[in-house]
Amino acid sequence: LVIRLKNFNHPMIKATIKPEQAMNIRFNQIRLPDNSFDGPFGLDLNYKTPQKGEYWLVVSRNLMNSGSPVGKFFLKIE
Repeated sequence: LVIRLKNFNHPMIKATIKPEQAMNIRFNQIRLPDNSFDGPFGLDLNYKTPQKGEYWLVVSRNLMNSGSPVGKFFLKIE
């Protein structure tokens, strides 16, 4: 899952994933406006954003963990 935040102009991205049951999911990467990437992260993301522009939050399974990445979850972005 890729969440695109267009024209982002805030000093920080705060995001949280809350799965309904145990599942193998996390914020894997963040793509910055200069096309560079950072990550991996966990279920919570607090990231300083000095650049203005489009950010991508990439949510997918953790290849270092076992378990299913399938299920329902709540995603909150501030």
